[in-house]
Amino acid sequence: MNKLMLVVVVVVVAAFTGFSGEVGPKSAEKGTEQKSAVQDSVRAAVVARAEKDAAKFDLMTRREIDRLYRLSSSKAEGAAEALKTLEEKYPEANRTGCAVMYAAQRARDVKQREEILKRAIEKYGDCFYGDGVQVAAQARWYLSGLYSREGKKDEAKKLLDEIKAKYPDAVTHQGKKFADLIK
Repeated sequence: MNKLMLVVVVVVVAAFTGFSGEVGPKSAEKGTEQKSAVQDSVRAAVVARAEKDAAKFDLMTRREIDRLYRLSSSKAEGAAEALKTLEEKYPEANRTGCAVMYAAQRARDVKQREEILKRAIEKYGDCFYGDGVQVAAQARWYLSGLYSREGKKDEAKKLLDEIKAKYPDAVTHQGKKFADLIK
């Protein structure tokens, strides 16, 4: 592992170990052993995914991927082209999955959003944001909401059941478990 990747891994791990309670900002509430186990699992998954990219892509390529990710995640001119480049040139990169999720959130058309979320689930489910959010769970969560709003209750329920079964420890950007949010 090169020095830069080691620094990135250390920073990610250090960020998570500074948290108490749930993954996310420090909480006044003391974490339980169960929450700690979830944090450890999420932290390990984020680090493992970063290591996978470090093994596959050299430093210059990872910098280019990150540049494209930042551009595609913005509302700047060229965001759509940057996403297209990420998906065509770097479909295995972690940042590509996260960029696809940003594109889904920005999509105004329901059909387009549905297509992007399905693509995120199918191709980028193993990607993680630095805060521990897994694309597989988040995309299913968003798609279930879309289906619920569209009156497709069975499809929405199926996705929520998948989250509970396949991603029981997956967390939101606020550090809450998706499975705990499902009624």
